Amino acid sequence: MKKTSVLPILLLTSLFFSTLGNATIAVDPLELTITMDKEFILDNTSKKITITNNNDYSINVTWYLEHPNPNSYLRPHRTFIPDLSWVDLEPKWLVIPPASAGMFYIYLGIPKKEELLDQHWETWVTFQLDEHKTDGGVFEYEYAIRVYIDTPYKTAINNLPNTNPNSNYYNIYYIFIAATVITLLILGALFYKKKVNKK
Repeated sequence: MKKTSVLPILLLTSLFFSTLGNATIAVDPLELTITMDKEFILDNTSKKITITNNNDYSINVTWYLEHPNPNSYLRPHRTFIPDLSWVDLEPKWLVIPPASAGMFYIYLGIPKKEELLDQHWETWVTFQLDEHKTDGGVFEYEYAIRVYIDTPYKTAINNLPNTNPNSNYYNIYYIFIAATVITLLILGALFYKKKVNKK
């Protein structure tokens, strides 16, 4: 009887101290949207996630990407990103001193493909925070940040990879035809001018 009554108390106590510890760390924003209007963004998106350490000791921050799990956690009209490797964060990890803030920047490497246009993805950036307190205690927390990625509705065909193997042949053919027509026009004009001068 005593064991069953002690267990809930321990759980409530640990929950209380966990909440108290989390209150000294701020993550901003908790949701982040990357919208590509006219073309795919490659490399740094200029979007950043800031982690502020309000403690009197340093924290070690690492991160990983994951799909929302279970599916019911997805926002409406959102789908999984096909490949998590298309999203990256820099730096890979940070040690944030007391009363300081650290920033992670989001990088994208989404292939320029027609089938990836007009997509609305959701992925989670999960940060793991290890707090090494001055009394030697170590506490681990996790924060999941929702990242929404909207690909362009329309992209100029020149910005997409060349998927037609014969397109180079056609380009050369059209250039040749255009050069031939221009040459004939110039020769015709010279011939006409020479004929008029003879009169």
